[in-house]
Amino acid sequence: MPTGRASVGAGRTKGMTFEQAQALFDKKTDYESHSDIVVAVRAGEADLIGGNVSDSVTKKTLKLDAKGRLRDKKNLSFVVMKKN
Repeated sequence: MPTGRASVGAGRTKGMTFEQAQALFDKKTDYESHSDIVVAVRAGEADLIGGNVSDSVTKKTLKLDAKGRLRDKKNLSFVVMKKN
């Protein structure tokens, strides 16, 4: 996951199940969501910065697996965007 060129998106609905998050992937109509920008990547984790989070800017760290994929099951992200 490259820094500065990748973002992670998730639905804003609290308590969303994995199936609900997965269904957003192909949705073509509006839905509430939020994306954070990847600002740092280390072995096993990535730091993300998000704006407009409870009227502020936040930083969070998500766990990555050995292949650099998100493994955080609490934050049900449904998309990882990367500039090619």
